[in-house]
Amino acid sequence: KCFALGLCLLGMLVFVSASAARGDEACDAFRAGVVKTIPQKTQFLHVYFPGGHGSMIELQDGRILHISGSSNGLQQMISSDGGQTWGQPQPALDSEGDVIKASSPTLMRLKSGSLGLVIRKTGSGDPVIYSLWFSRSDDEGKTWSKPTRASEPGIQAFPLHDSATVTTSGRIVAPVYAWAGQSGGGC
Repeated sequence: KCFALGLCLLGMLVFVSASAARGDEACDAFRAGVVKTIPQKTQFLHVYFPGGHGSMIELQDGRILHISGSSNGLQQMISSDGGQTWGQPQPALDSEGDVIKASSPTLMRLKSGSLGLVIRKTGSGDPVIYSLWFSRSDDEGKTWSKPTRASEPGIQAFPLHDSATVTTSGRIVAPVYAWAGQSGGGC
């Protein structure tokens, strides 16, 4: 079975749903890897974000930025019409032009007005241990700073999906779950 993921926006309420599709338009689009919105069925339904877990934010000019992780690194898509249609996925590049190899992104607007991005990635020479990292963009997501580790080295740390927030003082709070010890048991 195909599962179509979607968000339904009704006023101030946001409903997240995963529903089994039976050969309908959403499922066919999902199987074909087509980025498509089906406005006649819901106010907002977007299928096939590359990599699954992703995050969205409204840019200063009103466009919507979506970013998600994939086996090729972070991918970004832009909607210029409130989510009705989306551009093709583009790699998220750091300031040196390298694709950011990460997953589980959370976008946020920083107090400075720049964009912040909390991600999960491995460190150099540490292929198994995932850590929490942070990157920022001063150009509305066109480029990102080189990610900086934000969690302790050697401890598995996974950000909770799209849940970091910026307080009024500018402090970033990013909840995580972590594992420590030889067996990898939770802590």
